[in-house]
Amino acid sequence: MFEDRLKKLRVARGLSQAQLAEELGLPQKTYCNYERNEREPSSNTLIKIAAYFGVTLDYLLDYHCDTTKKAPPIIDERDLLREKLENLSIKDLEEIDKFMDYLIWKEEQG
Repeated sequence: MFEDRLKKLRVARGLSQAQLAEELGLPQKTYCNYERNEREPSSNTLIKIAAYFGVTLDYLLDYHCDTTKKAPPIIDERDLLREKLENLSIKDLEEIDKFMDYLIWKEEQG
């Protein structure tokens, strides 16, 4: 069911309901109602959710037109970032490390 898939995708990303609602630009209560199957998202919201997780609408809605196909893999941004980092020089990695330290400091100040 949609609500089960939605929760599974959210948990796989390590997000709370509040965090995902914010990412999608939704009120937390609205998102919570999706996972409780108390409210159905609009077609635009479904598209936004599918795009965010990198899955098809068929997968998200648990539509089985071809039962031989496997569910698409969940795209993890950290894995994509790791792939990019592998191609950088040590000097570039040091610059990224300094920038990450700055971002962490900035977050702590804010």
